[in-house]
Amino acid sequence: MCLCVREREKGPSERKKNPVFGLCTHILYTHLRSPARIPKMNWQPEEAGLAQILQLLRESQSPDTATQRAVQQKLEELNRFPDFNSYLIYVLTKMPHEDEATRSLSGLILKNNVKAHFGNFPPEVTDFIRSECLSAVGDPSPLIRATVGILITTIAAKGRHAASTVDLE
Repeated sequence: MCLCVREREKGPSERKKNPVFGLCTHILYTHLRSPARIPKMNWQPEEAGLAQILQLLRESQSPDTATQRAVQQKLEELNRFPDFNSYLIYVLTKMPHEDEATRSLSGLILKNNVKAHFGNFPPEVTDFIRSECLSAVGDPSPLIRATVGILITTIAAKGRHAASTVDLE
């Protein structure tokens, strides 16, 4: 069932459904903030957006090729929103109750985004990612620690402000 008010007014055959979530695209995009709305270091996700991104991450692990293609397309669309990377680091570092495979996948997707788009990240997002990486270095899970290490290495390799990492104090 579509949750968007504008979409609810349409008949079932007129709704533009998202193939992955069964929701209109408007719902997810409204939870991804523009760069101007990302507060420094105290970023918190919108619950509905977080739930949908978690669902996307879970579905990306499906053995079904059509589902994987739909997830890949959605990930490419979400990369237009800088806030998406904040959601990814949040899942990796702040959700220990979530399945390790899902958390690690979140970090690996973020690593790919860093490789492809790091120069375009707003400074607030970059600072948030660096800060969260440092806080997650001691995660109890070896898989999460390894993923964070890969992410840190990728950030350092990009060389953008490599010397000006967030203070450890």
